[in-house]
Formats: sequence, structure tokens, C-alpha cells
Amino acid sequence: MAFFCSLAYVIPNKSIAYEGSGNASCIYNGTEWKHNDYNLSSDPCVFLWCRNGNMTIEGCDPPIPTNSGYGNCKYVSLGGPFPDCCRYTRIC
Repeated sequence: MAFFCSLAYVIPNKSIAYEGSGNASCIYNGTEWKHNDYNLSSDPCVFLWCRNGNMTIEGCDPPIPTNSGYGNCKYVSLGGPFPDCCRYTRIC
């Protein structure tokens, strides 16, 4: 059984040019992000987006399961950038 992350849309992994940008930047983990910068990361599996001084951080929904409940079986991420890393497969 595989679990899937539900996301209304996916944005390509690049910065969006914003004409006449003078909007507020964000500071996240000691790094400055310009308005409309974003990243689809795989480790951790999150979507980061700076929008007018507010940092949006989206994770997988539901969270990554730790085990399947069947002996030595466990769920592992299929990998890739967000939201692909939110998909799981069970390995025994």
C-alpha cells in the first residue's frame, strides 16, 4: 500500500521573477530568502516559499510513517523533491 501527498499544485524548482519587487524578504535557518524564492527539497521532505516576509513551510500529509505494523516491514519514501518524496512504499 502506498500513501500519497495531496497538493493542489506544484511549482517548478526555481525562483519566480516578480516585476517591481520591493517586497519583504524572509530569514529561515539563518539564510535570507528574497520575496517569491522557493525550494522543493527532499531531505527534509518540505516545500519552502518566501512570500512578502512570510515563510511558508509545507510537509507531507499525512506524515511519513515509521513502520507498517507487519513484522520487519517498513515504509520508505520513494525519494525525489517535494511532493514526490511524500510517496511511500512498504518494504519487507
